[in-house]
Amino acid sequence: MGSTQLSLFSFFETNYSQVLKREYKGNSVKKRAYFSQSKIAKGILEDLLLSLVRELKLERNELEELMQKSPLQNIAKHIRMELGKKSLFPRYFVVIDIKKAYENTSFKMISDFLRKKGVTDELIEKLREMSFTPDKRIITGATSSPFLFNYYCEKTIDEKLERYMHGKNIVYTRFFDDLIFSSQEPIGLRKRKRFLEIIRGAGYESNSGKMRVLDLAHGPILLNGFFISYDKKKGSCDITLDRKQMRKIESVLQNAIAKPKKYKREFVDGTVGTLKHLCRRKGFATVREQKLLDLYLSYSISAPPSKLKKRQLERWYEPF
Repeated sequence: MGSTQLSLFSFFETNYSQVLKREYKGNSVKKRAYFSQSKIAKGILEDLLLSLVRELKLERNELEELMQKSPLQNIAKHIRMELGKKSLFPRYFVVIDIKKAYENTSFKMISDFLRKKGVTDELIEKLREMSFTPDKRIITGATSSPFLFNYYCEKTIDEKLERYMHGKNIVYTRFFDDLIFSSQEPIGLRKRKRFLEIIRGAGYESNSGKMRVLDLAHGPILLNGFFISYDKKKGSCDITLDRKQMRKIESVLQNAIAKPKKYKREFVDGTVGTLKHLCRRKGFATVREQKLLDLYLSYSISAPPSKLKKRQLERWYEPF
């Protein structure tokens, strides 16, 4: 083993530890591996990212677009029309999942791409030492990984798809490895094949089992953890969190109220954050959502839900 590979292996072993996270899907349990990084690695990678941003000469709005994506922002871009509190979505959707996105993001893909963008070999080598595993795969859990993956996909997938769809009345968004296309007209097989060709051109494959062609007229659809359904009586679409996320929020809140010292406030706020943003965007909450927000407010001010006043609850539903 060469000295360079030895130092890389030593840094990786010293600053990263593997964690197995359980993911529940129906009655099955799937374990997903990621790496927990040390404070030293986090600090070094933050400095490296700043250097990379300077060398890439990114504007502030470009950087914010790369770093501040959220599932709700992703879904909101597909809203066709908003009338007061009513939202309308296109009828037809295609959802494509990139197969093992991080595992299939190699150092060669990223390094070749960054060199074309004018990044120095010295910085690329530092990124190799601290952002990639000894077998040169991007580290799931490293501070730099979301930026590197998103920036690479934006230039090699997003921009090409947007050019291809120009004038075709198709809306496209991507949240990490989930690509969503929507239209008022059915998205045909020829277009879907072209989507896949562009993804393959960037070095990825689609997860064939997770490519979905959806029609909102046939019932609710699940996008990025949100259920979207069309209500004929209201003449608009409803957006709600899926049951799995709702149960997780409820569980965290109940445990945090019962054992407040065990749960950090930042963790609880982060868990409830998506629900708060969703209700603020809609300007109202469903009965189930309102119960969870009442529970969160109870946790926030250390008072039982029955003691909360109506005026205290209304602030969560004010639209942005």
